[in-house]
Amino acid sequence: MCAPRHDCRSAAAGPRHDELGTFATLISRFAHLPPAYEQALRALGEGQMVDLVHELEDRCEVERLASMDVAEGLGYLWPRLQELTKILPP
Repeated sequence: MCAPRHDCRSAAAGPRHDELGTFATLISRFAHLPPAYEQALRALGEGQMVDLVHELEDRCEVERLASMDVAEGLGYLWPRLQELTKILPP
């Protein structure tokens, strides 16, 4: 129960390991990945995510995604997100 006149905030656990969490992680990677950061991600088992980021950037799909609303972008990437969710480390 919250004390009077104080913000009540729900407890948050994260990061999410479902398709929505994978989507959020993926879009956060669309900036330039410095080589050391990319190497660290690969060492942590996120090589498939890094590869997808490069694939989307190389095919100019990032611009297409940026023009979509979130639900449309999520739907567009859903099959790839499902694949990543199965193989990324928890």
